[in-house]
Amino acid sequence: MGCLFPPLTGMANQVLDAINGVFNWLATLPFMLTFGKPPLILLVTTIIVLNLIEVSWVTKKAFLILGLFVFYLVIAFSIKFPLFDEVVYFDIGQGDSTLIRTRFNRSISLVDTGGKVSFTNEKWQIRHSKTNGETVVANYLLSKGINHLDNLFLTHQDTDHIGNFPSIAKKIQIERVIIPAGMGKNQNFIRRLKQAGVVAEKVLPVKTSRYQQIGIFKLLHPFKDGTGTNEDSLVLWFELNKFKFIISGDLDQAGEKQVIKKYPNIQADFLKTGHHGSKTSTAPVYVKQLEPSLAIISAGKNNRYGHPNQETLATLEKFKVPFVCTINSGMIKIKMIRNSLKIIYGKNNNQEDKIASN
Repeated sequence: MGCLFPPLTGMANQVLDAINGVFNWLATLPFMLTFGKPPLILLVTTIIVLNLIEVSWVTKKAFLILGLFVFYLVIAFSIKFPLFDEVVYFDIGQGDSTLIRTRFNRSISLVDTGGKVSFTNEKWQIRHSKTNGETVVANYLLSKGINHLDNLFLTHQDTDHIGNFPSIAKKIQIERVIIPAGMGKNQNFIRRLKQAGVVAEKVLPVKTSRYQQIGIFKLLHPFKDGTGTNEDSLVLWFELNKFKFIISGDLDQAGEKQVIKKYPNIQADFLKTGHHGSKTSTAPVYVKQLEPSLAIISAGKNNRYGHPNQETLATLEKFKVPFVCTINSGMIKIKMIRNSLKIIYGKNNNQEDKIASN
């Protein structure tokens, strides 16, 4: 850019130095805001305006600078305070993590963090690299201006669901960690809680006999204290813009049947299939009761477990429930505004599906 427009170099450097200085100062303040990743249109507009400022015949340069500043503010606040509700199913391989945020970021919750299960025990075999919690989940949150979570739900203690808890907690402030009752005694969880640097006072163990509602979330399971195993998984139901969602961790079919027995009128438009599409979850009677319009499966490509299992897919087909899997679709984003929604898939060139309100 400097070779093509020599005069622009000095002006651009001054502007960038000034912006960098302001951001460095803001970073020292206790109420610092994370405004997120700027879109391409903002960068292009900035380049055009800087070019116009350097052209001698352009008048009212102060208005150009003021206009650029206002444009910055509009874009920044539109990222920080979105006008839509959003549910994001992250593509993190053989793991599970879902973001739920309401419009204007009034409520921001993460269900599980994902995590990579290691099948090697020797220290020399362990790669010291960033986890996919840092490279996918945390970075996505920061890019959307999210630097804190109101709720972090950890459905159970398996590494592929809570393994990235420490790495995410080092980048994102967490107000409350919600776990199934009894999991607080699990050594795997205790170790990760210590690594995350989260104080025990922020941990809330829950079961349906004590908590029925947590913010926008209705707690459907567990019914009693457990140890944090698959059978103890949290089951969360919530509604956004008249669309109903359910997430059930790795709860097995026996647990699913208990849930619909206790809540015979429960229904969901979007079903997050349990246990990555394993045949141990997604009971036929469960799917029949929920009557979902779409099932979402989170699984890793060529995973050693063969997820999603053909039995699970056959169950969905039997009840005419279409499904999408992160293996083929990538990150799955559902955005809701007013009485309609659109589904955006990370792969396939960000293909969109638009659906009217039910």
